[in-house]
Order: sequence, then C-alpha cells, then structure tokens
Amino acid sequence: MPSLYKPRYEADGTFAALDRLDEAAPTSVAGRIAADFETRVRGIRQIVPNIGIVFDRAQLEVMRGCTRGCRFCQAGMQSRPLRERAPDVAVAAAEAILRATGYEEVGLTSLSTADYTYVRQVASALHRRNPGVVISLPSTRVDAFTVELVDAIAPGGRRSGFTFAPEAGSQRLRDTINKGVSDEEIVRCAELAFGRGWSAVKLYFMIGLPGETTEDVLAIAGICRRVLEIGRRRHGGRAQVKANVSTFVPKATTPFQWDGQDSTDEIEAKVAQLRNALHGKGLVLSWHDPRSSLLEAALGRGDRRLNAVIVRAWRNGARLDAWDEHFKFGVWIQAFADEGLDPAWYAQRDIPTDEHLPWEHLGAGVSTDFLLRDRKLALAARTTADCHWGPCSNCGVPAATGFGCDTGDQGPRQMLISLGGDTDGGEAGAGPPSRRWRYVGPPGDARRSHADGTASIGAVASAAGANVDRDRAGRRGRPHYMLGMQMQSKDAEPNGLASPVEAAGGEKSG
Repeated sequence: MPSLYKPRYEADGTFAALDRLDEAAPTSVAGRIAADFETRVRGIRQIVPNIGIVFDRAQLEVMRGCTRGCRFCQAGMQSRPLRERAPDVAVAAAEAILRATGYEEVGLTSLSTADYTYVRQVASALHRRNPGVVISLPSTRVDAFTVELVDAIAPGGRRSGFTFAPEAGSQRLRDTINKGVSDEEIVRCAELAFGRGWSAVKLYFMIGLPGETTEDVLAIAGICRRVLEIGRRRHGGRAQVKANVSTFVPKATTPFQWDGQDSTDEIEAKVAQLRNALHGKGLVLSWHDPRSSLLEAALGRGDRRLNAVIVRAWRNGARLDAWDEHFKFGVWIQAFADEGLDPAWYAQRDIPTDEHLPWEHLGAGVSTDFLLRDRKLALAARTTADCHWGPCSNCGVPAATGFGCDTGDQGPRQMLISLGGDTDGGEAGAGPPSRRWRYVGPPGDARRSHADGTASIGAVASAAGANVDRDRAGRRGRPHYMLGMQMQSKDAEPNGLASPVEAAGGEKSG
C-alpha cells in the first residue's frame, strides 16, 4: 500500500530513500509467483469482444518466464522463474477455450514461444485434431527452427510476410544486448523463409542502444539489403524487406536501468541516416516517434512525483496516446513543466550505479548484484548463457522466490520432473495410471509433502482443486482440479484430454 511509505529526495532531486510509516509494512514488497502453472489453467471462459480488436483470437499461455536474458527486456527479468505448461494440459485447455469462445484461431503465447520445449508437440496436436483452427505463434526467435515450425503447423497457409527481431544491426551490439543471434543465423532464416514461400520479411530493430555507434546504425541497412538479395533470388521483384525501428527505452530491473536514453535529436539523426541508406525498391523503413519513447522512458524510470504529471496531462486532454492521431506531446510537456519536472532528466540521465532507485524496494526476483554483473558484461560486449539450456547464471530468483530452478546441464525446464514408476489407478476401472513426479517448487508447498518429494498427478490435481471458488464452480462446469488429472508427465504425448476441462470456467489470473 503506497500510503504506508513516504519517499525522500536529495536536494538535487535524486531519490534518497523510501521511509516506512508503519512498522508492519515490509521493507521489500515481493511479487506473487504461480506455483502450479505447469498443471493448472485459469481463464478458460475468456471475454469475447463485440467489436474488432487487435489480436482478436483465443489465447493460451504455454510458458511463463524467459531466460534468454536480453538486457533491454523488463518482462524477461521480472517474470522468472521459467515455467512450462505440460503438453497434454496445454492441448486440452486450448480446445476448451476454443469451444467456450467460438474462436477459430488460438495463439500459443509467451515471451518466446519458440523456446517452449513442447511447442512443436502441442502445435502439431492442435493442428491435427482441429484442422480448421488457425494456430499462431506471436513470439518467435531468429533461428531455423522457428521457420520450420511455422511452416509445419501452417502448411499451405498464407505466405505474405515473416517477422524476425534481430534488434541490432551488428554482431558486437547484439552481443552487448545479449540477443544471441549471429549474422549467419539471420541469413539462414531469410533463406528458409523465402525458400518456403514467404515473399516478404519484416525485421525489428532498436536504435539508441547503450554503446551504439554510427557503424552499428548503418549495419541495420546492411542486414536489410543482404536479406533482400536473398529474397530476390527466390521471388524477383516481389521480394520485400520491411525494417521497423524503435527507440531504446531503459527499463527498471534490467541491466540497462542505469543507462540514459538518446535525445530526440540524436534519434532523429539516426533515423535520417537509415532513411538515406534504406531507399530503393523492395526496402521499406518505418520508425516510432522518438517523442513517445521519451515519455515512455520518463514514466518507466520515474518516481511518485510523476503521479501529478499523469493526472494533469489527463485533465488537459491526453487520451489514447498509443495512437499517433491522438498523441499530444505538447500536453505532456506542459504537464511536466507545471509540476516543475523535466522528462529528459528522468529518461536521458545516466544514473550512477550506487544511486538509490525509486523501485529498489520492489522484489522483482533478479538481484541487483546480477544486474550489475550483467551490465559489466554488456560493456565488454560479452554474452550471458541462457540457463534454460545451460548452467545457472546466479540471477537471484531462487533465493528471492523460493523456487528451486534445479539448473545444471539440463537447465530449469525440468521443474516438473517425471520419475516414472506408473501406478495402476487402484481398483479396476478407477481410472488411468498416474505417473510419479517431483515438483521443484517453493518450500512448504503442499505438493511436496511426501518424504521423497513425489506425488501422483491425480493427487496433485486434487490438492489444486481446493483453491477453487466453490460458489462459482457450479455455473462453470468442471472445476479446475480436474484439469490435467490424467496427465502422466510433461514428456507424455498429448492424449486427447479435452473432457477434463470442457466448459470449465476460470479464476482471475494473477
């Protein structure tokens, strides 16, 4: 509760400390972590709008968290630990959502869906069992697997455009931001995409990244022209490359939270360089308004004093600012001025790493020590390995959340570990066998009550059902505790378990 805390500021305006006004208020506010994400789905009955909207389709979150470690990405740092939905639970839930909503398209969502261990398994099962349903993967990575995956789940589908996000034009700068993508991978992806029938490729980049040089900016044009040449060999004059450029916005709880944003003049100069370098048939450049990025950075790194700015801007007519036709930059600048504040001070100032930060009392999971270590690697253009597939990077999440990632050579994707040893389901006809498994979750979780740390899926599902709101269960159909109760393990094949979640309702997620 903000009313239990009062911020203090230094004479120069920098944040000094957050004083507790009540001894009962915690010094650090920790986030809530869903401990049963792998085997339980909330939100089957999704709201269906009566007007056309963006992303107008059913949605199923198949993975939560991301360990790729892109240093500009706030969501990837805040949403750890990584948790993956069991494949048969994902298939059953997706089909239940489609029936409950009437949609004919379902998105398998996450921060990086192509990293979901069972993405091909789940997507293929859904496509096979529901041939009329369109399956979309909103978040894709730059590698050959992504192209092959999308081609496999949408054979014969539209081949208008394929999207990748290299984020930076040069290898050095991609290493700086820990993107982990090489020039060769970008070329290979382009060759596969054009070879599989796509006639256009869209590439997302950022400018204004920490340590960026003119050569890095112009390297964006070099990549785009190289990809266009590949497309022309396949599609001639129909080949097209669209480059979308956004401005880097420093975000709290990331290794770049201390780095200031480029000024709008600097960003406009870099855009001008790209416009000169990216002209000609088949090349299209679009970019975000750097003024909106300035406000985004100021609000993202701001403190409580910006509350008054937001209210004043709203009262003066700021509405729907994400739409260019409604964006009123002058209204925001005047609101800052009326409150005696400067958006550039918040957005563009390099913050000393020993300065107190307005958000440091919020327990995001990753530790400040990890962010500082990763920032040091960024300054040396060195990468940090993805702990999904390799050793632990000591990000601080296990200590902060109580989740044991159990990393090592296998990485934390084994958080739900099958131990084999199928049991017979008891009396004849009582049900399918249940596989024993170990849940690597927070200490004290009821599902870790066995001395050996094991339980059957059925028992775990029943325990999860105790959290269902019984007053609402009657009108929702089958309660959540039946979801996935026949699941054997995360590595089991999807086995047609639509009935346990058919017409099931959903508790509010988060």
